[in-house]
Amino acid sequence: MFPRPPFDQSVLLTIQFRQSLRRNLIDNSNIVGKATSETKLSQDASYQNGMDIYGGNNPIIYTSLMATVSQQPALSNLDVKTEQTRISVQDSSGSFLDFSRVGDIGMLDSPHDSSSQTVDWLNLLVDLYNFLAVTNGLPASPNLPNGLTATGWGSDSTSFWAKWCTADLFGGCGVLVTYTTDKAISFRYQLNFPKPDVYTISISTYVELGVGIGLLTSCCTVGWSYSFKYVYESDANSGNDAGNSFSTATGISLGGYSGLLYGADTVDMYKFDATQGQTIYYNLIPPPSADFGVAFYDPSWNLISGAGGDPGTGHTLYGWFTPSSTGSYYEKIYLTSGTGTYSFALSPSPIPPNFSIFTSPSYYCLTPGYQARFSATVKSINGFSSPVTLSETISPSNPEVWGSFGNPPGNPVTLSVPAGGSTIAGFYAQAAGDIYLHGDFTIMITATSGLLRHVASSALQVDYFAGCPGPSGGSVASGTLITLADYSQIPVQNLKVGDQLLSYDMTSGQYVNITLTRFVTVQTDNLMIIHTAKGKPLITDQNPAQKLEVMFPNGTWTELSVTELKVGDYLFDASAQAWVLVTRIDYLNGGVHTMYDIYTNAPTLNYIANNYLDYIKV
Repeated sequence: MFPRPPFDQSVLLTIQFRQSLRRNLIDNSNIVGKATSETKLSQDASYQNGMDIYGGNNPIIYTSLMATVSQQPALSNLDVKTEQTRISVQDSSGSFLDFSRVGDIGMLDSPHDSSSQTVDWLNLLVDLYNFLAVTNGLPASPNLPNGLTATGWGSDSTSFWAKWCTADLFGGCGVLVTYTTDKAISFRYQLNFPKPDVYTISISTYVELGVGIGLLTSCCTVGWSYSFKYVYESDANSGNDAGNSFSTATGISLGGYSGLLYGADTVDMYKFDATQGQTIYYNLIPPPSADFGVAFYDPSWNLISGAGGDPGTGHTLYGWFTPSSTGSYYEKIYLTSGTGTYSFALSPSPIPPNFSIFTSPSYYCLTPGYQARFSATVKSINGFSSPVTLSETISPSNPEVWGSFGNPPGNPVTLSVPAGGSTIAGFYAQAAGDIYLHGDFTIMITATSGLLRHVASSALQVDYFAGCPGPSGGSVASGTLITLADYSQIPVQNLKVGDQLLSYDMTSGQYVNITLTRFVTVQTDNLMIIHTAKGKPLITDQNPAQKLEVMFPNGTWTELSVTELKVGDYLFDASAQAWVLVTRIDYLNGGVHTMYDIYTNAPTLNYIANNYLDYIKV
């Protein structure tokens, strides 16, 4: 068993969400400093369930980072050189929150007085813990100029950050102006979410100590990441979560609305007025992979028999009932399995039948001479049960790129769609084996039924020299967090050739920097989801070429193919430098899944995916 170095970690959660994590800075196995990070919401959330926070829009959040030198090495002067906190926010589809939606940015550093050697911990934390009683927040911080790394805040397409460092005259870090053995920064930011959804807020920290006189050279660094989910709800445009009982039900008028059910939020209750003898038509459209149900209650809170029901996973519901008396009625929308955004409607007149269509994947990178596999899903809405005809076009037109539903190219296919259910059709795109063939194409699937017509599309890139795959595997899924050389983490789909990644050498127990030399998007027809006792599940395809650092229950460890991994084995967490128990493995066969292959300049080493050691496929 690999020895675990000395460090400690503590977690404390409150309704306002506070997480504190401590890491030790180690120089030649000697602990010479400590660093702590903490994140806190400045407003009361609706409620909290574990690491999930439920609330309205525009929360103000504080993330603080503190470092101190606890022991000076022999023959050197050790000081805090750099501190940085990087934030990224993603919605449930993996898209990043645009920086234009981040406001109220402020930054406080302590000690701010260069003549002081003591962090003003009390004043720094008073603002964090007592924000609601304080009229002024953190001061605004300067924007970092492009290319410069001095104190301030900055942003890119996937994250934003606050940074402090000892700066030279050119805006860089490195020349020691004032020695400081203690330093703390607090970063304030307000998030304006574009829509109700489940957002993952990821915090990556980096601390560097320097040693020397004049020019400050690096001694030791530490970095770690943590995240939590913020569930922004505005059920029926209420600005927050709908009530979950008769007494807290959210009042609505007849009409169409949307809502969100996720995690601990399993019930949304609505109240509406109806008249005796009036027919009320209703529908429910759940997320594609979720099972939501509906129940209706009369003014005396009695269940109305025959109204509502649970249509099953991915199915819609349509029906009607006639109130037996005039008064306030209740609609209960509940979650059986899955999660996501639903839409529903209440109407005094019949709701016209309809259908929807979507394609998957939304993008495919294809090497000439191979096929790309897509699926088109047609879903019934409001009891729709008529045949639907699908036809395809690929634009711009090119005789060397064609598509088919399994019949001659250009021929349509007709599907039978069950009321409240859905039907899937497979579609193939193929490119001729010409190495000079390249271009960007749009696959357009048109669905028609009588006068109804809906269109869905996917993007297709064809290029022999762009690294598009033929048959492949040994990959990690979109959203997997890859650790960079500066200890920050970014989703795998945002990597680019030339990025510096962090690797961990199990033999020496040292971190190693490696360079991404090739990055390939692949499509697989299977995947496996590896759940552990902590952290985010790791999703790979079922390919023996994919290997992880695994310890068996007897204490021995090796590089093991994912197909041989079993519940009860352990994965090595490079962030905590500890073994983590595998608690469950889910296997999914069929479908089309977008994944990513990583190749580096050190093929015998690993990269760090969701904090676990993932060996480079060769």
